[in-house]
Amino acid sequence: MVLITSLEDNGFQVRRLQLRGDAFVLAFLYGMQYFRYHIIVVTEGQLHVNSGTQGLTAVAMDVCIVPPDSYMKASGGKTVMVWLVRFTETYLTQTLYAARNTTITAFLEQEELYSLMADTFHFEIICQLLQLLGKHQQSGTPHHAETIVTLTFNLLLNCLLELRAHTESRFTNAVRRKEQLTIAFLRLVEQQAGMHHEVGYYADVMCMTRGNLTKTVRQLTGKSPKILISEALVRLAQELLDSSDAPVYGIAEALHFSSSSAFVNFFRHHSGLTPEAYRNRKNR
Repeated sequence: MVLITSLEDNGFQVRRLQLRGDAFVLAFLYGMQYFRYHIIVVTEGQLHVNSGTQGLTAVAMDVCIVPPDSYMKASGGKTVMVWLVRFTETYLTQTLYAARNTTITAFLEQEELYSLMADTFHFEIICQLLQLLGKHQQSGTPHHAETIVTLTFNLLLNCLLELRAHTESRFTNAVRRKEQLTIAFLRLVEQQAGMHHEVGYYADVMCMTRGNLTKTVRQLTGKSPKILISEALVRLAQELLDSSDAPVYGIAEALHFSSSSAFVNFFRHHSGLTPEAYRNRKNR
């Protein structure tokens, strides 16, 4: 499971993602406090995107406009490669204002799931623009380069406007009940694993028996709910160890472990390192 998160509002983000097709791998695009707009460009493989009960399958050279409360996964049992672009409403407004371009705002503000089919010419241009944006993001954007980033971003949006004429509706409503329940469970885990560690809690919230929840989740993910909760806890612990100087006992308390030793034993069992060893290795 992949949770795409943001720690700060820097206007926009460009990421190159690889989603495995040999497992139930999800990339959630929800809970974004800053990023309202999402663009997904598929470069290889087949991607399934869902927003509520609406879904579509995108292949290479497809560009998807995706609402924030969505998830995506590889389909067809193979790996899929995508570019993910996300940006804030403020960044969009400032960028379009700087370029005196407001045509795309109404298109994006509908917050609907779209799939735009790109021809070879537009697809190559889009990929080059994404590479340029990604390069500036990795190296930081000095003041003199802000104009380049703004122009590049506007060119990307203009390409989307040109592609909109070729939009096709390929939506499906085939989100199975078991998949809906599994998605609901995984979302709850990502939101509340730091406070609630027991499977029974999530079963109660979802009005399911523990056995039924375990059976449903295991069928789709190949993992038990307990393992998925533990994986989410490890990710949260790693984020806290990476992003703060809080003592181990403070992190144990923040993640609602009964004691520091319980947290240390849990972290070592699942990561192979003690929290201090993990932090020291990351800080070298």
